[in-house]
Amino acid sequence: MARGLGKSGADLDVLLFAVSVGLARWLRAHAWQCGAVGRRQYNTYVMACLLIEPSDFSKPLYGAGCSAIADSAIRNLGTNLKLVGVTSDGGIGRWTKLMRDGLEFDFLPVIHAERVAAPRFLSSTVEFTIAFAKHLPALREAEVRAVLTQAYTVLWLLTYFSRGWDICFYYPGLANPLVVGRYPRLGRLLEGLYDRIHARAIGRATIAFAPASRAIVEQYNGRLRRLGVNKQVRYLPTAVDLETFCPRPMDQCRSQLGLPANALVFTFVGRLAAVKGIPLLLEALRCVHDQEASALLVLVGDGEQCEELQRLAGDKGLGERVRFLGRCPPSRVALAIGSANACVVGSFQEGFSVAMVEELACGRPIVSTPVSGADEMIIEGQNGYVVKSRDPAEFARRMLAAARLPEAGRVSRGLAETRYSERKLWQQIAAEWPPLH
Repeated sequence: MARGLGKSGADLDVLLFAVSVGLARWLRAHAWQCGAVGRRQYNTYVMACLLIEPSDFSKPLYGAGCSAIADSAIRNLGTNLKLVGVTSDGGIGRWTKLMRDGLEFDFLPVIHAERVAAPRFLSSTVEFTIAFAKHLPALREAEVRAVLTQAYTVLWLLTYFSRGWDICFYYPGLANPLVVGRYPRLGRLLEGLYDRIHARAIGRATIAFAPASRAIVEQYNGRLRRLGVNKQVRYLPTAVDLETFCPRPMDQCRSQLGLPANALVFTFVGRLAAVKGIPLLLEALRCVHDQEASALLVLVGDGEQCEELQRLAGDKGLGERVRFLGRCPPSRVALAIGSANACVVGSFQEGFSVAMVEELACGRPIVSTPVSGADEMIIEGQNGYVVKSRDPAEFARRMLAAARLPEAGRVSRGLAETRYSERKLWQQIAAEWPPLH
């Protein structure tokens, strides 16, 4: 899932290398500054690292899978982190102090939020990375050589143009972002180029983790080997904040959201984008509605397909049966999940879905297409179903069955507690990446 900052434009990110000539010239022109950083001897590991993300750290972090991971890192690693990212305030290019959750962090803002929210030509990720490149010399002041990032253009920059970094790359998903972006046809043309560029960058990183199923990670490592890269990406499931996302009384959740107490409610959480397959959910809802007139579909999230989906719901006669809640903070996402009889996922592709792990933690059954991680999170017939086809009638049948599973709450919450707690995630990263020891 990606409930993202700014507009989706990952399919244009490969054009970073079209800009790289000018960027390389800039870096060479500043070699007396950047080179000093790259040549610095990193004799001992420090208990700190740079968290570099195209996220607005001056605002609450929610609305995207990547933001959720950044927020999780801050909660669990605390002031071991020095933050580099986006701001809605001033002070671009200067280290400052930032208060989050009662803790004071060192923060280097490299770009204003308005520029990444509405980039003129390139994607928000590329805009961020170019701005970040301009402020590389300021990183000398941090006295930290370890970098944690989910932004692959940042990874490319640091491995191709500014050597000497100890990089932990946390994949936002293993699917090629060009193919699942806004322009998949263009993405397919550039897919091979992206794969080669990214594989070489991963080979130069210190370590890489991926939130995907073990089988998908193994397949991906095979692709890296075929591209001449022997680096093994480590399996790491998505984690969840078990305090924010926890079982709640359904009637209280519905009351706070203004939903009917006696309705049959299904909830989707994610970016409103083509890759999420939401038209399947609308078709399935129409099938469910033929049997249960009270059926509702609650869509939590925003994205480039929002207006199109609103029109589609109206065209299918579902205008009153679909509720668009928009981009929500975690507390409200938890209410939307808690209001559901079952949660639904219609995606064509996913990483290890943040939304699905949140739904487990809230003790809800899930009906999903066979995306990465679904078979690990869903025990068939106990806390949901994985529907292999994209037949709306079959999906609807499973939605109705999932809503009646008697032990789904216990099974889902148990899986979240034993497999997907935040503490376990950061303990695993710390155990395998020395800067966090």
